[in-house]
Amino acid sequence: MSDLVPFNDDQLPAHIAELFGDTSNDDLMGGVAGGFPVIHIKGKVWSITDNGVNTPLTRVDESGDEYPVNAIEVVIVKANPNISKVYYKDGFEEGSQERPTCYSNDGVRPAEDALEPQADACLACPLNAWGSRITENGSKAKACADVRRICVASLGDLNKPMLLRVPAGSLKELVAYGEMLKKRNVPYQAVLTRISFDPTVAHPKLLFKARAWLNEQQMKQVAELMRKDIVQQILGLPTPADKRPQVATAPKTQASVSGEDIEAALTKKKSDDKPQLAVASEVKQATKSAKKDEVPAKKRSNKLDSLIQEADNELDEILGAHLNAE
Repeated sequence: MSDLVPFNDDQLPAHIAELFGDTSNDDLMGGVAGGFPVIHIKGKVWSITDNGVNTPLTRVDESGDEYPVNAIEVVIVKANPNISKVYYKDGFEEGSQERPTCYSNDGVRPAEDALEPQADACLACPLNAWGSRITENGSKAKACADVRRICVASLGDLNKPMLLRVPAGSLKELVAYGEMLKKRNVPYQAVLTRISFDPTVAHPKLLFKARAWLNEQQMKQVAELMRKDIVQQILGLPTPADKRPQVATAPKTQASVSGEDIEAALTKKKSDDKPQLAVASEVKQATKSAKKDEVPAKKRSNKLDSLIQEADNELDEILGAHLNAE
């Protein structure tokens, strides 16, 4: 005997509607993020983790030998407009799926579910200060790394969005790509983007290049996808079903520390009982670091301008081919 109750999809009985009409089934689903694939980078090898299974992306040559692919071609569906923060107390291992010690999706405050929040505000956190970490080659860096979360999808499966974290060392290249597209009034969702590894450096530095226009049907699919809750979840942004209070969007520049942030940093009891003067010094250092990171557009590096010009020339070829085809 079946335990299932037969339902008539056409009409809800009036007495049931009267009793429960104000109840939404969305209550059962709200605030719970579904699983989604994540693109990982380890060394210069791409892989995708989906449902706990990690699969390296490889190709097979004519002789049957298998090699890691150097590049992926995806549609960038949407990007988190804020720089996210990620901190691992014991250091980060490339390709690791371990949860970070502390992280922030908006770069303003630690996420609510961060394992061990390191400060009340990211800007006042000493781990977010330049020089709080020294790399293996002796260079200064941040212990809490900057990343940008972007949602991407394969052109062959636009209904399966994935998370890609663009590391700090590749943010300049991503900015150059975005500026080039903006200059031409081309939405990044409208083109197929090739993301490859820079062959001139040992570490996995990413390069971005527009490959082709999407066709009209593909653009419509992407436009529909970018408005779905799963994309917001991938980017770490609030969804309409999320009942939690929303944190204000991070400002474009973070050169100032609010009075509330300073007061919180000064009064917060530190685990090692640092004097308030030392805490205030950390806040001051974090503020200086943020100001130092600001670079006026007129003083941008020649390298960034060169990247934009190179990408702009490449897009000229794509646009030209598209117009000639018409």
